[in-house]
Amino acid sequence: MVARAKASKESEKEQEVGAVAPVLPGVTKTTPPAETTASRLVTWTLVALVISGGLLGALLGHLIFPALGRALIPPTPSVAITQPHAGPVPLQVVVRGTYADLSRNQYTWLLVYPHETNSYYPQRPSISLFENGEWQGQVLIGREGEQDVGKTFDIIIALAGADAHHQLEQYMEQGALSGDYCGLDTLPDEVRLYDRVTVIRE
Repeated sequence: MVARAKASKESEKEQEVGAVAPVLPGVTKTTPPAETTASRLVTWTLVALVISGGLLGALLGHLIFPALGRALIPPTPSVAITQPHAGPVPLQVVVRGTYADLSRNQYTWLLVYPHETNSYYPQRPSISLFENGEWQGQVLIGREGEQDVGKTFDIIIALAGADAHHQLEQYMEQGALSGDYCGLDTLPDEVRLYDRVTVIRE
């Protein structure tokens, strides 16, 4: 009898518990586990970090890497002649041109190269460099008088390193003292020719 009474009480408790949360026919009540919500939060956080990291990396790459590249690999200098054009010119010629990316240890020089003698004649006064990327200088095409009329010359723009610049300066000083600029059969090692225009003395 005692056992039956206990069983009856337990049955009544189970009925009461079932009555608290009845389950309707055809409806399944489910509760998402807590770890599913947490995992979604972690996933979206990782996605946001990846996107923001990619944007940051692209920005740094756009701003920093080009500057770093310019620091590691210096830009290539350029210098060119824009005036005069090929053709007849007088004894004294104003020469103009453009330049870009010149370093502090690079010096611009104008040279005159007579086809008849195959020698280089450095010119003075020095070239004026302007902030807008243009330059201007002056050269003498041949000698005064009629002896060089009709002869062919090259006007050359060159860049010289510090040592070569010093050697060319010494040549000009010696020529000023002696009054004879004999020309150079070869140029110093650090001289690089960048542009030239062929003219005829008129």
